[in-house]
Amino acid sequence: MRKKKRLNFWHICALTIIGAISLSVFVLSFKAVLAGIWDGKSRFTIVINSNPLFLFSLEPNTNQATLLIIPPNTILDVPYSYDTYPAYSVFALGDLDTRKGGGKLLSKSIENTFGVMVDGFIAGKNDTKLSFSSQSDELFKLKKDYFSVYAIPKIFLNFFNADKNLVKNISFIDAVRIWLAVRNIRNDRISIIILDKNNVLSQE
Repeated sequence: MRKKKRLNFWHICALTIIGAISLSVFVLSFKAVLAGIWDGKSRFTIVINSNPLFLFSLEPNTNQATLLIIPPNTILDVPYSYDTYPAYSVFALGDLDTRKGGGKLLSKSIENTFGVMVDGFIAGKNDTKLSFSSQSDELFKLKKDYFSVYAIPKIFLNFFNADKNLVKNISFIDAVRIWLAVRNIRNDRISIIILDKNNVLSQE
């Protein structure tokens, strides 16, 4: 009869270390997925590097939101001694500086120009411009199609696939909170402001 091999002290130590490392990696990965930049309660503003530029601000306490649509040729006050640049080129300009990045430069430029604190950003990789309609009825249809219970599987599957095509600083938990906040806001509580149609900007 064969004798069963007994685990000696070193085997137990090795298995314990491997188990601890595996557990640590799992916990850190789990925390990374759940780590967010938004608490879901305070005001949250995100800029989307689209054509035109979208600045979306959520007010969960009052169940209100504001969507500011900024024409691509709007001149922004760019920080870090860059002076002024049109909105469509700021993200690409920031991508040339690896210390800052396109998202940070665009966010800071919006803050400098409009005096609005920007928390998050979403952009296409390689300065690919995301495309959205600026028509109110089409935007509300988009809300109906993507912020319903039936759209949940498609939305979250797309979020994980988005890493291939998007640059963003929001996490999975941020996406969940944004989705819930937008879903809870009625259409009549969302203000859509199109800058070039409100006599705010002038052509130069």
